[in-house]
Amino acid sequence: MTVEEDTNPSNLKFSVQEQEGELECKLSFASLSLDNVRILLNDEPYYPVRLPTSLFVKNKSDEERLKIVKDTIFEGCTLHKVDEISDENVTRCAKEVVRHIDERERARAAASL
Repeated sequence: MTVEEDTNPSNLKFSVQEQEGELECKLSFASLSLDNVRILLNDEPYYPVRLPTSLFVKNKSDEERLKIVKDTIFEGCTLHKVDEISDENVTRCAKEVVRHIDERERARAAASL
């Protein structure tokens, strides 16, 4: 196999399985989009999920925010036919997204000082 063939997108292997005639990929991670309004499942622009505005209401506890993000990831997995693997996997992904939201809010607050 040549280098050119090796990097051909049609030859690349992703975590995708064919099940009952439908493609289904597995949730590896979730990232926060640059505009802070969407979650990208597996950091793919093909799997966006819009975050509800209720997430950004002040006075939300960390537990409430985590639940909102988890529910959003579950909805996105259903919408895009992505296998979430387990509740623990979705929780791990949601914690990472919440961490990114918090970091960006702190950076924005520090920049406005």
